[in-house]
Amino acid sequence: MIHQARHIIDHSQRRSRNMINRLRQKRRGTLYFRLGLAFIAALGIALLAASGGNAPTSLAVGMSVRVANVGEQELNIRSLPSVADSQILFRAAEGSAFHIIGGPRSADGFIWWQIQDPASQLGGWAVANYLQAYQVKTGQSQ
Repeated sequence: MIHQARHIIDHSQRRSRNMINRLRQKRRGTLYFRLGLAFIAALGIALLAASGGNAPTSLAVGMSVRVANVGEQELNIRSLPSVADSQILFRAAEGSAFHIIGGPRSADGFIWWQIQDPASQLGGWAVANYLQAYQVKTGQSQ
């Protein structure tokens, strides 16, 4: 009878240790997963900074920019700084002038700037790859 009770206790202790070990492994796996995600995010930010973020670094809020390198395609000006989650508000032709009023924002692999037409006040978000800073000369209209 004692032998049988000892066997049941040993079996219960083994099951408890196994359950505890499985929980530890699960927590460790979750921790490694989270650490992996943090590492990938940090690496992505570092690579984005090192590559210039696919965008000219000379842009800033308050600057004047022109649409460049779009040819006949024209630049999509969007409602939000995103390709997937936004609507095209209008298209800007090569050479169109704007003021940067917001940004930068990073989304969908692009750096986005919020721009506004100084004449019509129409605006939206544009990918930085197609914006080129320029100096407005005194007395020159845009």
